[in-house]
Amino acid sequence: MDIAMDYSRIVNVFIAELESPKLYELDTNFYKQALDYVKRLEAKDGNKYEAKVLRRTLEKLF
Repeated sequence: MDIAMDYSRIVNVFIAELESPKLYELDTNFYKQALDYVKRLEAKDGNKYEAKVLRRTLEKLF
């Protein structure tokens, strides 16, 4: 069963990747789920900046 994607889960992955000398084995659907979440944020009026930051970071890391 997949854990629901949310802002804090994505940020926690970013932090873990930055603090660790090795890469973590993420769920194979993580990137797709994260991008789907970002698309939902982009569709909302008040979350465009957060969506932009998450999208750019995801694209750089993955």
